[in-house]
Amino acid sequence: MSRNPFRWIAHFAEALPVYLAAGVFCLLPRRLAHYIGRRLGFYAYFLWRRSRRVALENVKLVLGLEGREAVQVARESMKSAGAAITDLLRAPRMRRRIARRDLEIPEETWKAIDAIRRGGKGAVFACSHFGNWEFANLSGPYSALPPTTVVIRPVPNPFLGPALFWFRSRTGQKLILRSGAALECMQRVREGECCAITFDLPVPPDAGAAPVDFFGLPTYTTLGVGYVAAMTRAPVYLVHVLRLGGCRYRLVFRGPLDAPIGETLKATALATTRLVSKALEQAIREAPGQWAWWLKRWRIRPTGATGAFPSYSVDERYLWPTGRPPTRD
Repeated sequence: MSRNPFRWIAHFAEALPVYLAAGVFCLLPRRLAHYIGRRLGFYAYFLWRRSRRVALENVKLVLGLEGREAVQVARESMKSAGAAITDLLRAPRMRRRIARRDLEIPEETWKAIDAIRRGGKGAVFACSHFGNWEFANLSGPYSALPPTTVVIRPVPNPFLGPALFWFRSRTGQKLILRSGAALECMQRVREGECCAITFDLPVPPDAGAAPVDFFGLPTYTTLGVGYVAAMTRAPVYLVHVLRLGGCRYRLVFRGPLDAPIGETLKATALATTRLVSKALEQAIREAPGQWAWWLKRWRIRPTGATGAFPSYSVDERYLWPTGRPPTRD
């Protein structure tokens, strides 16, 4: 924990509302809590100016929407995030019957799950902030999926990090932190298990990332999914849950995605990453309001890249140790 008392107070002030909200949501039925979460996301769109600005700029830039259409997509995106956060905070109330009641598993997904089980060599799940990612994680152990290890980002707040880790593992999900996760994922997949890796966040160039086109704009993307798949020869699936209405969702498996084998391990990993990015782009175009447009997805701009990038993007040269750090986030 930081020795700076002001930092300690800031961490506590950030964590306290989360604990209070978790206590309230756990007392409510899921349907009501889900409705409240979406309404809070609706109001956050108007109150959280920075995220609203990022979401609108992203939607207008890559989808070409303007006016009311852009606002509608950006607002729905934050409502979806509100629902996901609500499900995370209600993790202590998550039960098998809730997953069976509120999660629809279509025949195509059942076939994919059966193929993974019959294959016996595990699988790599490419995940993203699309749909309700927290409900997907919590309902995984209740959805007849093979044993799955989920890679998560560490939370720097010492009051909040352990609680969120406990929430996400409440239903028996295996979690590992992102640092050094690739080797452990490879081992788990070789043993016939599955691993879930989130790949739609910007990753610095010196952290195992490479430029990959996403909606026509190159941006640094983790190669974790590609490396694990290339080293284990396991099938890759794009996995997410889509909102059907109310608090019901559909579990969707897209794949297996067959990437061409490159001359080197990195080339194969890069080809796989491009493939899953393209599949995610197609899924987002089908339901644009369910992706997290408030993320600064194009924050890292490859040097020499052409095209219109968002105003928040930063040239990759400023992220290297020899460069000047950006003056804004």
